[in-house]
Amino acid sequence: MIAPKQPVMGRRITFDLEDEKGKVTQDSFRDKYLLLAVGYSSCPDICPTTLFEYGEVMKALKNPDAIVPVFVTIDPVNDDAKRLNSYVHFFDERIVGLAGSAQNIRALADQLGATYGYRLDGKKLDKPEKGVPYSVYHSALIYLISPDRRLVDVYDYQLGPEALTQALDEVLGEPAKAGGDAAGGMKHDGNMKDEGGMKHDGSMKHGGGMQDGMKHEGDMKHGDASGDGKPAPAAASGEAA
Repeated sequence: MIAPKQPVMGRRITFDLEDEKGKVTQDSFRDKYLLLAVGYSSCPDICPTTLFEYGEVMKALKNPDAIVPVFVTIDPVNDDAKRLNSYVHFFDERIVGLAGSAQNIRALADQLGATYGYRLDGKKLDKPEKGVPYSVYHSALIYLISPDRRLVDVYDYQLGPEALTQALDEVLGEPAKAGGDAAGGMKHDGNMKDEGGMKHDGSMKHGGGMQDGMKHEGDMKHGDASGDGKPAPAAASGEAA
C-alpha cells in the first residue's frame, strides 16, 4: 500500500484536462467552488460510493449553484471523456467528468496529494496499456477547492452525504438574492458557450483519517471489464472490496 501524501491547505491548484466538449482548466469554472475526487469508471466500490455521495449532496445543498462536483479519471488508458461522463451522469447530471493525458492527470494528483497506481500480477506497472488486465489502486479523499483555486479542505469519502452537506453548507452559505448577476460558468475554446455560460479554455475533515485514505481495488481487472461505462453498484458500507 502506498501511503497518501499530506495535502497542503492553501495550495494553488491548476490543471489542464478535457471533457466531451474540449479543454478544461482551473479557470473554466468562474466563481465556483470545486468538489473534486479522483477515480475510474470501472471502479467496483470506492468511486460509485463517492459519486452516489456527490449526487445526494448536490440535491441537499442550500446553495448548489455555488459548487461544481468534478470527477477526474486516473485511468486515461480506458477512460476517455465520453465514457467517463456517461458514467458520472448516472449519479447526477451536474457532475463533470475530466480525462486527459497521463502526465497532466499525475500533475494534478501531485498538487492535491492524491496517490494512485497500477499493478499487474502483483507487481507495480508503470505504463498500463489497453487490453492488459491490470488493477488500479488510489487514495479515497474528496477535495474542496475555492473559487480562487486554493485547496481549502479535504474529506474522507466515507464521511457520508449528511455530514458532507453540512460541512459544505457552512462554506457555501445561502444562495444570492434574485436580481444579482449570475455566477459565470463554463466557456469552451472557440468561444463556444454552454447554456450556463461556463468557460472551457482549451477542511480538513477526516471521516476515516488520512491514514485510511488509500484504498486498494485490486479485484477489478481491466481485461475483464465490459467497457460499457455503466457503474458498479455502491457498497452499502462504503468499504473497499
